[in-house]
Amino acid sequence: MTFRFSLGHVFACALLSLAVCAAAPAPKRIALTFDDVPRAEGAFFGQDERTRRLIGALDEAGVEQAAFFLNPGMLADADKRGGTARIAAYVEAGHVIANHSMTHPRLQAVPLDAFIADIDAAESWLEGREGRRQWFRFPYLDAGGPDTDKRDAVRAALAERNLLDAWVSVNASDWWIDDAASKAVAEGRALDMNALRDFYVARHVEAADFYDDLARRTIGRSPAHVMLPHETDLAALFVDDLVAALREAGWEIVSADEAFADPVYREAPEVPFAQGTLFEQMAWAQDLPEPRWFEMNRTEKLAAAFEAQVAEAPHQSDEGFAYASATLLPSGETVERAGGGAAPGGLYQFGSISKYACTLLALSLAEEGRLDLDAPVARYLPAYRGPAGSGLTLSHLLENRSGLPDGLVAAMAEDESVLSERMTAAEAADRFAGGTPVFEPGEAYDYAISNWILVQAVLEEAGDRPLAALLDDYVFGPAGMEGAQQVVGVLSGPQATVPSEPVPDLPAWAGCAGGIGGSAADLLGLMRFAHAAGFSQGAIARLTTVVSPESSYALGGRILHAAREGEPVALTWLSGSNGPFESFGAYDPVRDTGFAVVTGTGEREQAEALRDAWFARSGYQEAPRRAEGGQE
Repeated sequence: MTFRFSLGHVFACALLSLAVCAAAPAPKRIALTFDDVPRAEGAFFGQDERTRRLIGALDEAGVEQAAFFLNPGMLADADKRGGTARIAAYVEAGHVIANHSMTHPRLQAVPLDAFIADIDAAESWLEGREGRRQWFRFPYLDAGGPDTDKRDAVRAALAERNLLDAWVSVNASDWWIDDAASKAVAEGRALDMNALRDFYVARHVEAADFYDDLARRTIGRSPAHVMLPHETDLAALFVDDLVAALREAGWEIVSADEAFADPVYREAPEVPFAQGTLFEQMAWAQDLPEPRWFEMNRTEKLAAAFEAQVAEAPHQSDEGFAYASATLLPSGETVERAGGGAAPGGLYQFGSISKYACTLLALSLAEEGRLDLDAPVARYLPAYRGPAGSGLTLSHLLENRSGLPDGLVAAMAEDESVLSERMTAAEAADRFAGGTPVFEPGEAYDYAISNWILVQAVLEEAGDRPLAALLDDYVFGPAGMEGAQQVVGVLSGPQATVPSEPVPDLPAWAGCAGGIGGSAADLLGLMRFAHAAGFSQGAIARLTTVVSPESSYALGGRILHAAREGEPVALTWLSGSNGPFESFGAYDPVRDTGFAVVTGTGEREQAEALRDAWFARSGYQEAPRRAEGGQE
């Protein structure tokens, strides 16, 4: 143990008796023990980056030994791959590992035999590993709740296996703080990171002081305490600040070995409900007066304090900016949010993102053998009056590399009422997509709406149904897009968003060009669909291969090539607009995470800034490329 005396203390001891000096209080001692290893990636870091930062922060803070309590059964989870190497990195850095059960079951919720078998499975994994300690910690600190027979049976099983019940003596609900911060990030809420650091640190120091006072009231002395943080992003961010604050408050950081050598951790309190920290249980057993529980571990109090001290208002770049967003978290949960008076789940026009929906439909029909993307368009539309003998294929259209002139834009420049004319998609294709090509198909990129009128005509012919029915059957339904619709006229339904200024009614023949709508969550489902629906590798490759590097355009939409934690990643990167309707989406198929934001107020920059903020806080590098022309 290292004692640090101030110069004033040395002179005081020279003047006072030795007895007085001997009575100077010893520093309070505390060890750090991290639970639930390995965890999935968080809101701020991937697993590898978090481990690297946590090891570095502990080293910088001078913590020579912490303990990491493992759930080896989690190593098989897809979102925790590489956990064995990360555990080894903790040990290599001088830290120790111990048993937290194989799969993290709650004792109250499983049979006794299954719980003991879970302990044994973790012991088998740990056997012979460097840094291993003969300690076991109950998941959720749940030692059986009201079932004292089960509690006693597990205690006996631990004794038979020479496993120490690795009690926690200081708990600050750090897992809740990390969850709250992660949810705020997912919802697009701004976080004051300095305030978050101060909140995290203060709760732990307060908890340490509270539990030390409780220990003194319970056993008449200050033991070597055991603090419970978890392997979270916030621990990686702030553990060095926490250690500094503990030392400032008179605490000495000791090893887990030293802490668990304290005989108090051999206690087995007899209480009616076995769950919680050691001194909570011992104080209850002794019927000590309140307070016996750390008040800030009560969720309602912690939540109120977090909202007041850390979470700022939802991000709004301008007053009156109304938007709805949806974030797909690594856990698989979708978090929806709205700001500026908009309603979560509201429906919006997606504009040019409709092209991506029709591309997915084309791939679905191709997977069934009903469509060949590389066959001439004339195979499906023999009466099409477009350029003959040009070798024009559906792929050329989906890639915006057809060479067809944009007849619809030219017609609308003369008379906007052309959108109100009733005709089939095939008739519209003859009228607006039949001019003399400006270049040979496949020769160059040209964003032409007329391509997509012809795409719709081909899809309806190959699918033998109107576009709306095909999208419902092949895309919207399978993708779980509950509010998605082809917009004919205006958006329909009680959740339809009224735009800030009027937009023209959309004709049925312009569905693929820009006539799809839905919610922010529907947009997430659209981007995720091909990767989650079991499309063939060939179809996925076509969907994600950029064929026009100057525009990052692939098949029906853009792909943004970025990097995360030094590894390349290809994000689906979509945007669309129709008047004041603006939509932006991003999706990472490797991590299965994404973000979508929609607005009906025309505030493109503010909506795009929310997507860019998701990109940055999710750890991606390289600046997002802006789509020329404002659409995709």
